[in-house]
Amino acid sequence: MMSNCITCGASIVAIRKTRKFCDTCRRERYKEYQKAYNKTEVARELKASAHRKIRELAYSGYGGCCSCCGESQFEFLCIDHVNGGGSIDRKKHNTYQIARRVIELDFPDDYQVLCHNCNLAKGFFGECPHQRKRVS
Repeated sequence: MMSNCITCGASIVAIRKTRKFCDTCRRERYKEYQKAYNKTEVARELKASAHRKIRELAYSGYGGCCSCCGESQFEFLCIDHVNGGGSIDRKKHNTYQIARRVIELDFPDDYQVLCHNCNLAKGFFGECPHQRKRVS
């Protein structure tokens, strides 16, 4: 089946009905796609970097470590709602927005930094095992 490239008008043998570009135009379009894709990757990395800085600032405002066990590795930390209600808040706001709000409110007492282990234990069991050890 003979067809013409929709970009340059060159004759092409269309093996499939969907083939609309000659090999040269197809390569050029792919190069443009790759450039655009790489730009979005860079933008995504810049956004992730900005979000990380905001979260680091929020964590450092609460001491930069888990208030229960002392874990300080950034990737393990999260902002905890002291009086509960975190799941309701996360339905309205993402973690970046919560961290930004904590900074804007000058680190209120109804938030704290916990590691994910302590936060999940608090959510599932009402208290972290570290707290039970301290009481005993």
